[in-house]
Amino acid sequence: MSSEIGTVASEMTYGRNEWFHYALAEITSGGISLYWDLNYNAFTLEDPPFVFSVLRATELTSDTSAYTAIAENLEDTYSYIDSSIPSIGKWPHYYYMIKLETDLRTVYSPPVMLYGGLSDRQRALARGIIRRALLSPRHLQHFACILLKRKYSGTVCSCRDSITEEVLKPDCTECYGTGFVGGYYQEGSEKILIVNSPLNSIETFDKSVKIGSVTPAKMAARFSGLPPVRYNDVFVHPATNRRFYVVSSKVAAEIHGFPLIQELELQLADYKDVIYKFSLEG
Repeated sequence: MSSEIGTVASEMTYGRNEWFHYALAEITSGGISLYWDLNYNAFTLEDPPFVFSVLRATELTSDTSAYTAIAENLEDTYSYIDSSIPSIGKWPHYYYMIKLETDLRTVYSPPVMLYGGLSDRQRALARGIIRRALLSPRHLQHFACILLKRKYSGTVCSCRDSITEEVLKPDCTECYGTGFVGGYYQEGSEKILIVNSPLNSIETFDKSVKIGSVTPAKMAARFSGLPPVRYNDVFVHPATNRRFYVVSSKVAAEIHGFPLIQELELQLADYKDVIYKFSLEG
């Protein structure tokens, strides 16, 4: 019984169902930021393209007819900022759904609540933890960066073997080694990474190893807020164009399962890596 309750609580917090791995919302400086990700095992190669709509309601309900579309025909993205909602002042009582249309089906996320439906006190604690984490970079090494989320579904690239699903051309500039056209999608807003060493001191190799051996540089970092970061996502430092692969991630702080701070291990991509050919938007 307790495991069933835990499963239901997890599904409510993360906005998880058969089709969506998560659907989350938080308040940011630009308004209410929504992030979602698909349960890729639920779809086939005939499903793409994936076309999303963001729906909003003033009451919490699973009835899709109670929601109004505020954004439609969203492709190649898994995030949206509802900038019509002020980020300060009275707490906004809005609820969201993500609608997905493919060539085979139309499905919906569960209702999405700010901070996973935490209580007023829990929301205040969550925002306080994130705010303190974002203020702490004044005393620690940090930099603004752009997050590239790796694709795990979509239009299959021609370099992917149809039988083994292996990527036959890791330096492919159509999928950037992911097997899916486009390779990554770019988050719309900059993120702050808090690191343990200055960016300009990160070596591209370890001087302690024997000559002829090369060890890619790694660094530990903290990341506050959403979205959840996965293995092989990429952070880009726009000022230097250095690009870092995520090699591990874990949630360092949470409230009732809602992730607040993530601890990451990042690896600097070799300057010949195909990820440097990925063009940033804007």
